[in-house]
Amino acid sequence: MKKQNGENSWQQFDVTFYSYRSDAENFIEYLKDVMQKVVTEVEETEEGKFKLTLFDGSPVFARVHSDAQYVKSQISGMAGYFSQAPVANQDVKSAAITQIQLFKYIASVSLFFNDNKDRSQTLYGFLFDVAEKAGAFMLTADMRLFDSENRTLIAKDGSTDFDEFYPMSDKSVVTEIKEEQCDKERRERSLDVLRKLGLPFIEKKSVPVAEKDAQIASKEELIHRLACVFTASACADTCVNSPEDAPQDVENFRNFFEKNFNISKYVSEYEKRYISDPLNHDKYHSTHTWRYECCYVMLWALGLVDADLPSQCCDAGEICKLMFHTNFDDLCAKANMRSKEEILDKLDLVYRINWACVEARIKHQEVNAVDPTVTYFWHYALNWIAGVDGIKDWDKIQPNT
Repeated sequence: MKKQNGENSWQQFDVTFYSYRSDAENFIEYLKDVMQKVVTEVEETEEGKFKLTLFDGSPVFARVHSDAQYVKSQISGMAGYFSQAPVANQDVKSAAITQIQLFKYIASVSLFFNDNKDRSQTLYGFLFDVAEKAGAFMLTADMRLFDSENRTLIAKDGSTDFDEFYPMSDKSVVTEIKEEQCDKERRERSLDVLRKLGLPFIEKKSVPVAEKDAQIASKEELIHRLACVFTASACADTCVNSPEDAPQDVENFRNFFEKNFNISKYVSEYEKRYISDPLNHDKYHSTHTWRYECCYVMLWALGLVDADLPSQCCDAGEICKLMFHTNFDDLCAKANMRSKEEILDKLDLVYRINWACVEARIKHQEVNAVDPTVTYFWHYALNWIAGVDGIKDWDKIQPNT
């Protein structure tokens, strides 16, 4: 987009940051910090959208996206796009696709360049400083993905500046898990199932967490988390399917689960915001209704239901019958936690099934043996239950493949 401002010709420059970190709330601070010497004003124009005004009066627009479902859809499309790039070094290409799948939030930035080359170069340099602070890569309009040192990781024409590349995650560098015999045997059991299902797999792909490193949630932790996830799901369900009854239903749900499970002490930050006013957070209804699947997996881990493969949606009505007729003490008494080995077996299998679903999506292929969305939410819950990557914050779980 061009416009005239005095004698200068202005050109809009758009760039999208993809960060592998979980601190989306800090992105604007990183932007302000890097550009503080040239910024006179910062304002939030609406939720998640910001305008920074430079000394010369030109604007910088920024928007941050951290909704997990939105980010998932964007990086899925991005991974699919770059999977078609004719990169000669297949190891670098594979690592680049893995990096894309590790991104956790997205931030778009638009600024304006003019005929002043020094000004343009300074602002362009600022973008790479922001990328470094944010743990981000930058995608430009010509579909070229840069790291914070202005090196091309992957581009649509297949070019790259890397001879080797190691994906970055919230834990800095993705390292290979040191497997013991029990982990190798677990992987082989999962591969046997995948073969029978006719799903693709990488034979030497390591387990998502080594048995010695797994931190299985306790029965009490599981029940507290189950109650919080279910409350949000029930609120979303009534908002979608019974909107006329939703205001009263939501109040009743909150009161019931506070009385019987003390959920205010255990809800995550995102759940707290949603449950407090679900009627005005309609864009999150879908995510929370799908999380009935997370509830189902938690009930399975508690030994209260059986679960084989993520091939179809769970019976939300049966979960409701159980949850609306119990309390914390009653559920503790009924639950019979499955073993660490059984939970890790399920996690490893679902992890590999999720990889197969992502691979099929990238290649525009159909998956019939399982339901990809159900698989994703099973994987999400199992990652939390097993403490994959040491993450116990429900909002920060990343079911990467």
